[in-house]
Amino acid sequence: MPDPAPDGTATLVLRDPRTMRALAHPVRLRLLRHLRHHGPATATVLGAALSESPASASYHLRQLAALGFIEEVVGRGNRRERWWRAPHRGTRVGPAALDADDTRIASAAMAATVVGQSSDITLAFIDAVEQGTAQRDWAAAATLDDSGVYLTVEELEALGRAAAALLEPYTERFEDPSTRPAGAQLVHVSFHAVPWLHR
Repeated sequence: MPDPAPDGTATLVLRDPRTMRALAHPVRLRLLRHLRHHGPATATVLGAALSESPASASYHLRQLAALGFIEEVVGRGNRRERWWRAPHRGTRVGPAALDADDTRIASAAMAATVVGQSSDITLAFIDAVEQGTAQRDWAAAATLDDSGVYLTVEELEALGRAAAALLEPYTERFEDPSTRPAGAQLVHVSFHAVPWLHR
């Protein structure tokens, strides 16, 4: 089962390969992301949003619940229509995952799915810009930066913490829609900082 982050944030820390492999499945990752970004929903609602059958969505939701990623909304729904919620804002892999073959391989599979879906989201936006269907002000405000910098291990770790700190003031808007300013839209933020292994 995932563990809450030791710093008290609403982040799950994955430590075993079973939980990591669960999020390597693209449908499960998309379901979890949708619940985190849009709030509680049923298998029927999620299936329609993600172009999955309700039966498929229901199956994967039960798998996510069994592993502690989501939970049923108490007092809402009935035996035929269960409501699900994601109680955590994010997920990360514990550093010990790199110490054993099974967790290292599982975490790499999960990361590949996350990065792949992130790329899909970004490419869909680029396509909308090309087609002229993206709102001009949002297209102009978007950031697509590809940089290379020389860092030490300690500086790389500090860069990741700094990026997370920049997002922290906005995270309450997930739980409380009343905190979202007029005109606010869901924005995909993807930050990768990894050693550049090929030239």
